[in-house]
Amino acid sequence: MDWETKYYPEYWVGKKLAYPHVAPEAPKFARSVVVGNLVFVSGGTGQDTLSGGPTPKTFEGQMVSALDKVKTAMDEAGSSLNNVVKTIMLVKNLEDYPRMRKTELEYYQKHAPFLVENPPASTFIVPASLARPEFLVEVDVIGVIDRNAPGWEVKYYPEYWAGKKLAYPHVAPEAPKFARSEVVGNLVLISGCEGLNADTVKVETDVFEEQMIIALDKIRTALEETGSSMNNIVKTYMLLKHLEDYPRMRKTELE
Repeated sequence: MDWETKYYPEYWVGKKLAYPHVAPEAPKFARSVVVGNLVFVSGGTGQDTLSGGPTPKTFEGQMVSALDKVKTAMDEAGSSLNNVVKTIMLVKNLEDYPRMRKTELEYYQKHAPFLVENPPASTFIVPASLARPEFLVEVDVIGVIDRNAPGWEVKYYPEYWAGKKLAYPHVAPEAPKFARSEVVGNLVLISGCEGLNADTVKVETDVFEEQMIIALDKIRTALEETGSSMNNIVKTYMLLKHLEDYPRMRKTELE
């Protein structure tokens, strides 16, 4: 397996986003960094960073702009949008979730047809704010250069809710669409898990500890499905609605 690292700088209106090309307080990050077969792409927003033009006011316009940036980064790395294996969707307003999934699908239909039936693993977040007040969405992704690279082969595990595969056309354009997990070589990328009962597609308890166990059960199922186990977790993102639930989260996780 090749673990070579390659750096792709980001430029905004011709300026490299690194000091001293921009001010100390300005954004500074790579467009992407490739590690072996993995492509780590910086979050893309709806901001026009090429010409410096205005940010689209509509959610759909910003979503397309963000996905354009992801596509550009993947193409530049020698890959394509078809090879995205994990997304983190940061949406300012929860009510925009259906628009996000519908616009994502339409973009994949045009630019990444493989992802229509095989959507990436995904985590969805409604943050308190994005980098600027006018931003409505940010898209952060992990991809691969080659799904069949020796030692880095990708294996896809679909997610099902109420017996339906979470991919179009099995579910509506605006519905959730993502994989349960994607395995890249020895790395398992799992979609975000919450307290939703996937059989009934309902949240059936408002008790924090019970929702936490449901989420952890999903993670355990996903890992065991790939031939792994909970013992092999190496990184977690814990997303809590209320900060005061942090002690409950850690206690339930431990138990």
